[in-house]
Amino acid sequence: MRFFTSLTVLVLALSTSVPVASASRIQSDASTVLSATVALQDAPTDAAAAVQGSTGLPQRAPDPRTLEAYWPVFAVFALTWIAIVGYWLTFGRRVLRIADELGEIAEPDRE
Repeated sequence: MRFFTSLTVLVLALSTSVPVASASRIQSDASTVLSATVALQDAPTDAAAAVQGSTGLPQRAPDPRTLEAYWPVFAVFALTWIAIVGYWLTFGRRVLRIADELGEIAEPDRE
């Protein structure tokens, strides 16, 4: 019971932790906001001037999003399940063998 209490406290502590921002991260965020503000001040106010020179369409279509690069993940996943099922099968055989041996020991020899 003590193990489960400790585990529960650990999970709650890890799940409610708040990341602490470093000073350099805060400074870089502030400089990003400042540069965005300056860019907005220099932007043209007329909507037609902002769109001028742009067709609104990308020059070429982006590459399709496929999962071909993740084949090692799928291979490891499949191997893991094969190992788990193999372990279950061997464990079941061991349990049956032990049950048979216990059954032989428990039965009195009849002659």
